[in-house]
Amino acid sequence: MGKASQAHTVGLAISLIGSLLAHSASPQKKQDGPTSALCNRPSGLQIIRDQISLTKTFDDTVQRIRVLIRVADLLWPYENEKARAVFVEAFDLATQDHKEKGDGMRKEGIGLASNIPDQRYTVISAIGKRDVTWARKLSDQMLDEDTREAKEKTNPDAESSRRINEKLLTLAGGLLSSDQAGALNFARLSLRYPPSLMLPMFLYKLAETNRTAADQFYEEVLAAYAAKPMEQFLYLSSYPFARNREVGEMPAWTIYRLPEGFSPNTRLERLFIQRLVASVQSILSAPVETTSTGNRLSDPAQMWLALTRLETEVQTQIPEMADVVAQAKGRLFSLLPQASQKRVGGIISAQNRPALSFDEQIETADKQTKPATRERDLALAVLRAPAAESLERVLAAADKISDSALKDQVISLLYFFERFADA
Repeated sequence: MGKASQAHTVGLAISLIGSLLAHSASPQKKQDGPTSALCNRPSGLQIIRDQISLTKTFDDTVQRIRVLIRVADLLWPYENEKARAVFVEAFDLATQDHKEKGDGMRKEGIGLASNIPDQRYTVISAIGKRDVTWARKLSDQMLDEDTREAKEKTNPDAESSRRINEKLLTLAGGLLSSDQAGALNFARLSLRYPPSLMLPMFLYKLAETNRTAADQFYEEVLAAYAAKPMEQFLYLSSYPFARNREVGEMPAWTIYRLPEGFSPNTRLERLFIQRLVASVQSILSAPVETTSTGNRLSDPAQMWLALTRLETEVQTQIPEMADVVAQAKGRLFSLLPQASQKRVGGIISAQNRPALSFDEQIETADKQTKPATRERDLALAVLRAPAAESLERVLAAADKISDSALKDQVISLLYFFERFADA
């Protein structure tokens, strides 16, 4: 048996034994006749303990960690100290794995790539469902180490900080079903780092079960990120307006899944617009460089786009702010260089054109003469593919993307959001 098959078999065995343990823990009617010596709690626990040593034969560290987490979780109600020791072993393995490999991509067959989760957060998430205080202590220790390492780098990058935000919010999201208070503690830790698209995801997931808590947390988020550049601040634009994506041109974006029946919150809309208008007034009172660089738009250009895309909602839902928004838009546009005016105007015009079919989008993108524009438009077409399109056709379109890193990211997003869950 190969190591991968062995790992699968061990995991399946542990799951079955776990089911038996749960079954044996519940009240049962007395059965007549002989009972197998294997069908009892001590035997089941011993089999689970035996798997700890067996995992040392695994070549794949991630699989080993996954099995150790399952073992620890099953042992927790019966042998707490042993369970804690197994969690510690898993966390030590995860720490070593991260030192050796860092964050990256792993190929999982033709046309499929996925982000390897930071295994430290995977272990902490499992611990958090049993002991949130211990999980918080481990996360604080880990964040201190990551921050120290970032400071020691010659050129520390913002991307590393953003990834920490994503990991913390992923951890928080995983705890929501079992420990909402613990989940919010981790979500608040994420506010130390630049926001990412994981922030709206967490807010919408929290709102599924507790809209009041989600709205309150949004206000904390708004206070924490009020002075951030637009490519960060505008990650806050979707939630109050019940939108499925941001109103700015973001470094990374996706289409969010809103909870059933989710509707805009007028008070939060007003708070967001007030904060955005305050940023506009700050720019207008002390103009800064407004030229967009590369594919990124300047802050004034992002502000104009945001106000333009929200204009209808403002007029219908918070009409008392409509004049303020209109005036801010006009003054911002006059501040933009002609090239930026043309660019943002083109973005809005393209947004308002009749929608092209999937094939038309791919054909149009493929004909772009500028490589960067071609890559961007192909990626957008793939991510916006209608649900009726087959997996094979969408992956074939993604294969047209020349930039391998971008292609991996696009395909990862398709699978991450279960775009082809039934495929």
